[in-house]
Order: sequence, then C-alpha cells, then structure tokens
Amino acid sequence: VRDAHSFRLARFGPGWVVGAIEGASGGMRNPGVHIAVTPCRLHHLPYSNIEQVETENPSLVLHLFKMMSLLSARRQEVTIDQLATLHSIINSPALTKPMSRATMGALQSV
Repeated sequence: VRDAHSFRLARFGPGWVVGAIEGASGGMRNPGVHIAVTPCRLHHLPYSNIEQVETENPSLVLHLFKMMSLLSARRQEVTIDQLATLHSIINSPALTKPMSRATMGALQSV
C-alpha cells in the first residue's frame, strides 16, 4: 500500500538481486518494503539455507558469492552513471529562454 511517504528509490530489471551481499552475510535484518509495479517472479533464499549449503557444499556457496558480487558491481556501475547524469543536470546552466516545441520533440525522440 502506497502512502505519502512512499517513493521510487530504484528500478530493478530481470536478473537483479535485492540485498545480495547484506542478506547473504546475515547482516540485513530489515530490508524494507519493495513493491513491484509490474508482474514479476521473486526468489527468496534465506540466510539459514546459505549456511546449510556452506557446510554441505562450500564450492557452491563460493560461486554464489562470486555471482552476487558481480551483480552488485554492475548495479554500482549503473548507480554511478545515474549520479553522473544527475550531477550534470544539476550543474548545467539554466536556459535563458524557453525551448520551442520542435526542439522538445527532437530531444524526446533521441
């Protein structure tokens, strides 16, 4: 249920992992509320299951952590790109006169 204090913090696509490293280390106790705006499939892997697999098949857990590290690095790259764009927008000089509709249309088609 959305309320006045809800906002979109991030947009996830196919293959994204929420709380990967934090959840896998047992450190994230309150991951927050995530609301899907479109139909999706979610897989949840509790930390207790990871601990069990760690004792039974340490190699598998190592591969899991490597995969989560890769996904986290990709997410960080996307975040850095988004912050760079935001920084560029904030620090760009304001327009001295309004843009024409033709110019706006050309920008939207790019």
